Amino acid sequence: MRLYFTDLKENNIMCMRLDKCVKTFINYVLLISLDGIYTITNSDCFLTKIINEDKAFEKTKIDKWNVLIDNSTQTLTCNMWNLPYEHKIINIHEETYMLREKSDLKFIIIRNMETEKIINYYFIFNGDIDNFTFKEDILTFLSEIK
Repeated sequence: MRLYFTDLKENNIMCMRLDKCVKTFINYVLLISLDGIYTITNSDCFLTKIINEDKAFEKTKIDKWNVLIDNSTQTLTCNMWNLPYEHKIINIHEETYMLREKSDLKFIIIRNMETEKIINYYFIFNGDIDNFTFKEDILTFLSEIK
């Protein structure tokens, strides 16, 4: 599931001290079309379709933070090389931060490579958000905001 902290703004992200986190970076191309979102890496092309079900989104609070939980699912079709004629291309730089190796909680920042502007940011967690360890980890991340 994706967790969007609605009180967390882009200028807060720019000030986060993430240098102690485990980091990974990846660059790829997004083709956005009416057929779906195509992700193109060095050797693969995937078609992603987002399926919004009933109750795909829910609001909650974690400590003092307002959170939007995105439970929508995505279907992924591999090796799609017949691309639609009408599309928009965005070159992406994706940054993933974790507090430790193999952590269940990841903080994702997605940037447009041409403008270097942040276009999306969210946490990914596949577990129980009422879990004490999860709350401790998420609050550790959020405490790094200046």
